[in-house]
Amino acid sequence: MEINFVDVGLGSCQIIHLGGRSAIVIDCGLRSDYIALQFLKKLGIVTIKRLITSHSDNDHVGGAVSILNAYQDNIEQILAVQDHKWLHTRYWQRIDYLIRNGVLQSNNVKRLEVASAAKQVWSDGRSEERR
Repeated sequence: MEINFVDVGLGSCQIIHLGGRSAIVIDCGLRSDYIALQFLKKLGIVTIKRLITSHSDNDHVGGAVSILNAYQDNIEQILAVQDHKWLHTRYWQRIDYLIRNGVLQSNNVKRLEVASAAKQVWSDGRSEERR
């Protein structure tokens, strides 16, 4: 496993390379910014296990549209904080379009909520073995 903090200028993007050809993406930079997508392609990523956005500001969800377009058949789950801007983002509009056209399943899109306890969103299956 390798964690990459990708310099997307304004905004945030972390890509966790899980090994093989899969990754977890947390935030995606600006809309006009294809840096996160280019980085995924450079790593040879085929499957995105989780596409996570921490909030709906454009400098976090903007680049997610290009990732959705490139990986729409290979994203296992989308997790997003659905704040007051969520329904007005190009990111949500693209997700909605892909759901309505049968490309994404609505049960693969999950709402992240602020909670007092940490919530596990992915496991490699080995963490249970270590306990």
